[in-house]
Amino acid sequence: MSAENVAIVKSSWAGWRQGLREQMVRDLGDGVAERIDAWAEEAGRPGLHPEDFVDGGDVILVSATADGDGRRFWFTYTMDGPRIVGWDAFEDEAKARAAAGLSS
Repeated sequence: MSAENVAIVKSSWAGWRQGLREQMVRDLGDGVAERIDAWAEEAGRPGLHPEDFVDGGDVILVSATADGDGRRFWFTYTMDGPRIVGWDAFEDEAKARAAAGLSS
């Protein structure tokens, strides 16, 4: 199931990058899209380039760089079957890895 989880998260990212909202949100559980939207607004709606998708089983960790200014972000996606039921954003890799249950 882990490879499928990574594919689901990659599909959501593709929707984000291409401005295809329906693709971005189709696998999101209740409240997840709102959390992403609130973070994006607070962060200034950065264009993001995903660099790495780390398979942690039920948690996928994504590292990304903001277009233009090079800021780094890490995002955790918590899966429940084929649904993304949790999402968090971090500016610190160690905190993101700890939240995902992954060692540094």
